[in-house]
Amino acid sequence: MKTNFTLVGNVASIKHFPGLNGKKSVTKITVAHNYGSKDSRGTEFFPLTAFEHTAEFVEKYFKVGSAIIATVNPGMSKEPGAEWATPHYTLSQVDFAPSNGKRDTNESVDSAADDFVASMQG
Repeated sequence: MKTNFTLVGNVASIKHFPGLNGKKSVTKITVAHNYGSKDSRGTEFFPLTAFEHTAEFVEKYFKVGSAIIATVNPGMSKEPGAEWATPHYTLSQVDFAPSNGKRDTNESVDSAADDFVASMQG
């Protein structure tokens, strides 16, 4: 039995790989999840992979900074010759997160996402 979890956050990065020559369409996104109270806030980044229809949907309707609700299937895989298994997260379902229109309430998530994107680009 697989355990799913729901992740609410903002898209920090997105990269789409269209399916060519009969291969599956894939979209890789990173979701910034803000946690903690006013005094001790933090942000965790989750790398997620979406396939086929979910990948197409994410690529079409989400962009960096978009609020997202993601249902995630966690897993572990071990590469041949590797000593340790590594975690991977598959996006099984996605939905739009409500937005209150007040940018300052999500400022810490947005700024953390902006910092992450900047670090990936340079």
